[in-house]
Amino acid sequence: MIMMYTALLVLFSLWLILNLLFMPRPSFRPGTAARETVTVLVPLRNEEKNAEALIQNLKKLESARVRFLFLDDSSEDATLSLLRTHTADWKEAEVLNGRSLPPGWTGKNFACHQLAEKAETDYLCFIDADVRLAPEAIAVFQETARARRAKMLTGFPKFPVSGILASLLVPMQHFVIALHLPLLPANYTTRPIFTQPTARLYLPNVRLINKQAAMPR
Repeated sequence: MIMMYTALLVLFSLWLILNLLFMPRPSFRPGTAARETVTVLVPLRNEEKNAEALIQNLKKLESARVRFLFLDDSSEDATLSLLRTHTADWKEAEVLNGRSLPPGWTGKNFACHQLAEKAETDYLCFIDADVRLAPEAIAVFQETARARRAKMLTGFPKFPVSGILASLLVPMQHFVIALHLPLLPANYTTRPIFTQPTARLYLPNVRLINKQAAMPR
């Protein structure tokens, strides 16, 4: 029995190492002028604890040709007022009031759909309100999309966690993807069965969104 478990552990380890060889590395050359335009889209509902820190983080992004859209999805706290206060002097940002949820939609998907309707750039960058981006993040996305001719980028961004359990569980996202998703066909083919975006950081080309006619419900 011990030999069997040992053999399985060795096989899983070998698969993990082999699979990670096909994990692409982001492309980034400091000082490269951005050609692709990006809109960072953030749906928020009852996120008053994150709103100010989120905006301050996004204001530090170094890339040019970036716009920011925030949508308040019928929050019952001070989210909307905080958004308006902290974006009042930020010409690249706009705050939207979400519409009432129509039949057949779920809340977050409809919020993202409304944001996508409003954006007018090459790429849409969907993030959650608790995500924090490094200053060079958007520039890295732009350069990587251009270098790889990618229609969609996705990944695991950094977001604050508290407590030992959360600190242990969050890295499991990377482990699950590396162990269960074949990265060769995922990154080097266009077969939908191997596509696995993460909602925390999702960067599709706007033509891909338009081709789908609407966000998934």
